[in-house]
Amino acid sequence: MRELEVSHHDLLGSASGLADAAEVLREELRILGDGFAGDGDPWGEGDLVGQIGAAYRHLVGKALARGEAIAERYEAAAEEVAAASRTHRAAQTGAEEVMAALARRHSSSA
Repeated sequence: MRELEVSHHDLLGSASGLADAAEVLREELRILGDGFAGDGDPWGEGDLVGQIGAAYRHLVGKALARGEAIAERYEAAAEEVAAASRTHRAAQTGAEEVMAALARRHSSSA
């Protein structure tokens, strides 16, 4: 079985990628929302078309809200991966300090 090796730099890169994906998604949602808003009310007059227009606006609002929720999940994942990177780095630094102390102890006793 092959071991998985991950550096804190790898984790930071992944966190950055997730944060970038959230930013891009939000920008696309903004553009999409502006496009829908710019369309105005293309449904015209009357009861039936008014109902269609209301349903359309409702669905667009739900879709945009769902996209925002996905962007928030990307951001949360980015924060968690960045925290994992910090933990990884702290553990690595701690292990290096222990090894250095052991090496000093060994060299002074030799």
